[in-house]
Amino acid sequence: MSTVKPYFPLKNDPNNPNRRIRSINPLPDTWLLRWKNHQEIWKTKVFRGSIRDAQKALQKIVVETEQIRHGLKLAPERAISLREAIQHYIDHLVSNTHPKATIVRYNRTYRVFTAFLSKEIMLNDIKRRDVENFRDMRIQKCTLSGVNIDLRQLKAFFNWCVAMEYLQKSPFIGVKIGSVDKQVRILTTSEIDSLFKVVVKAHDQDALDLIQFYLLTGVRATELLPPRFTWENVKEEEIIIQGKRNKVHHLPINASMREILDRRRSLPSPFPYTYFYVYRTIVRKYFKEAGIRNANIHSFRKTVGYLLIDSGVDVYRVSKFLNHSSVTTTEKHYVDILKKDYQKISNTLEEKIKFDTQMIRINGTKSDQISAYLMGQKAPKLGVKESIYVDYLQGVS
Repeated sequence: MSTVKPYFPLKNDPNNPNRRIRSINPLPDTWLLRWKNHQEIWKTKVFRGSIRDAQKALQKIVVETEQIRHGLKLAPERAISLREAIQHYIDHLVSNTHPKATIVRYNRTYRVFTAFLSKEIMLNDIKRRDVENFRDMRIQKCTLSGVNIDLRQLKAFFNWCVAMEYLQKSPFIGVKIGSVDKQVRILTTSEIDSLFKVVVKAHDQDALDLIQFYLLTGVRATELLPPRFTWENVKEEEIIIQGKRNKVHHLPINASMREILDRRRSLPSPFPYTYFYVYRTIVRKYFKEAGIRNANIHSFRKTVGYLLIDSGVDVYRVSKFLNHSSVTTTEKHYVDILKKDYQKISNTLEEKIKFDTQMIRINGTKSDQISAYLMGQKAPKLGVKESIYVDYLQGVS
């Protein structure tokens, strides 16, 4: 039971200088607050003020204690600063072998976010308005696409903090992430030919092998690079790809892939490069020389999906091959080409089902014969097309 009592201060014992005893006289306007915390341990606090203010202070402590007991608020021993929480999250990403480029990008977002608020702010003190103010600030300085990347990374961080019980509720709840209609950059066959020509001219077999492998597998940029992809991922008949969120994907090895892998067996891994090296070599150097603009390594993956759908492979199988999270993701990325495919389907149906428009043009005599037949009257023999139309009308009726 919580109590408010007069506070009797300690004083030196006149009979023993090494001992302290309680005074028999309480300090004026000073009170001792006593209560049990969420761990059922007695706690005390000295409060200076009126008895009424002391009672209010104790009541506030009791309410907070009940909130902690019922999981509505974090215990003081679990409260950490924003900087500490971010460091724990980065350590978590590293331990789960996230690509170095991803961690660098996350660090950049969190560094800007921490500087915007306060380096010493506690994680529990961050509110939704802080996140929205940060978003508004970034919109003034970055592209909408860049702002959305920041917001997605903050959302992932706060969700992780909730999962780790550093937070009871994410301050990101209710914050809107804008949508950006990004044009899918697909390499044309002429651009691919030009790229191969400049790479061959440079006698860069390593780059040629890597580009071919991207176009043969459709995997993401870092999914062919260590530590995600090593010789342990290469089996007799397939390669094992470690995708997003450690989702494992199996791809069969075709003849071209096997020829490339066999030739590179002496290397420590099939493609022992960093993402920065790959980007600098392929995009900044060879894309530029080939006249390819507004494209990156991910454009290879988009191109593979386009080529498969354009060749008649159904969207479900394309989704599985590219290891998308759902068919909806595939449809969203290739909506334009799918619209063209749906038009082809519509045209095909029109070619296959022509009898209906022909039946509408039946001359008056035949039309009278059909009406009579449907009313149960005897009618002259009908032709094949008219018979089909009669069957159709009977089915409708």
